[in-house]
Amino acid sequence: MIRMPAPFLLLVRIAATLVLKYGVVAAMAVSACMAQSAAPSPASTSALPAAASNALPPPKVPVLRRAPSAACWTVTYSYQEDAKPTGAASASLPSEKPKAPAAPVDRLQSMTVTKSTRTYWEQAMYLSGKKSEKWIIDGVQLHIPPGGSEVALYPRPEVDDPANPWLDYNTADFPEIKGLAMEHYQGLRLWQGQPAYYFEWTRSGEKLTILLSEKQLPLIFTTPRVTETFVFSSPPQRLTPPEKFLKVLQTHKRGLQVLKRNPSPP
Repeated sequence: MIRMPAPFLLLVRIAATLVLKYGVVAAMAVSACMAQSAAPSPASTSALPAAASNALPPPKVPVLRRAPSAACWTVTYSYQEDAKPTGAASASLPSEKPKAPAAPVDRLQSMTVTKSTRTYWEQAMYLSGKKSEKWIIDGVQLHIPPGGSEVALYPRPEVDDPANPWLDYNTADFPEIKGLAMEHYQGLRLWQGQPAYYFEWTRSGEKLTILLSEKQLPLIFTTPRVTETFVFSSPPQRLTPPEKFLKVLQTHKRGLQVLKRNPSPP
């Protein structure tokens, strides 16, 4: 009796699920992935056959939707430069001198965002193990920096810091994804066994790709430097900022009221 490899059997089960949910033509796309051992990604995920183009209705404008008024999602970051070369690519030539190790750069490992209407709560984890917390209340950003303990106002910096990004949720829930338009739509792809909208475009000379769910929310966003994977979960019933954040917010608002009553001379 021939023993089939486990990945093959897994894909067969996925294909059976797709037959039940989307019909035979959608399951046909799984066969194109059976020869691939890599995890699904925009680069390795196969396009659905033309006959399966109706597995999802065409995407609508705006292409990237806002999250529901009560939502929670976690973004996991993986950095392209951290991918270790293998085989011949990893071997140094005999004449090469070993390079001095670069200074460690603390970067985001994951960020969980919880949304309740106009209130946002960010919880960030860094590769060093440090954590940070940020609350956005009535448009005011308050944060505890990585490894810190005191709450401070977080005004927009003059220069963006990739290790501690300043995200403005006034007009978009995923502000790091810019420039996406319907003209960038490239058709459907399979992502973890489900059809997804695939977009590809260029920003500042860099190729960007993204997969969007049926609800047109991000699944995976890839740039030349980093890949961001999004997972949505159920939000808490109530989102209440801690007292120490509210105290700093009240002090800030009182200061603004004083400035309005006593404006500085021209």
